[in-house]
Amino acid sequence: MEINKNIGEKVERALHSMDVHQRATPAPYLATRINAALSAGKQPGLWDKFYAIITRPAVAMACIAIVLLLNIMIITFNDNTEAVRFQTDSRSDWQSYSISATSASYDVENIEP
Repeated sequence: MEINKNIGEKVERALHSMDVHQRATPAPYLATRINAALSAGKQPGLWDKFYAIITRPAVAMACIAIVLLLNIMIITFNDNTEAVRFQTDSRSDWQSYSISATSASYDVENIEP
């Protein structure tokens, strides 16, 4: 019974300890100070400038529009009108000729003396 009593007291203490706490708030302009400290010794390089230009929404939308336009142009201006012809017979001409030639030379029913 003492164990249950101790557990109940520990739970009550834990729940009451949260009453005095309040929400944590950052210091004013914390994000600005962190960004300034991170970029203090760093000069933007060529790749940083390129990344800054490419990630602009106007540039990204223009690239997507160009890719879509090229796809549409390729599909509409494709002049490949020749239909694909499928061979219905599984054997090609030389195979059928060789089979008919060999069957004619070994025709047992029509043997000529």
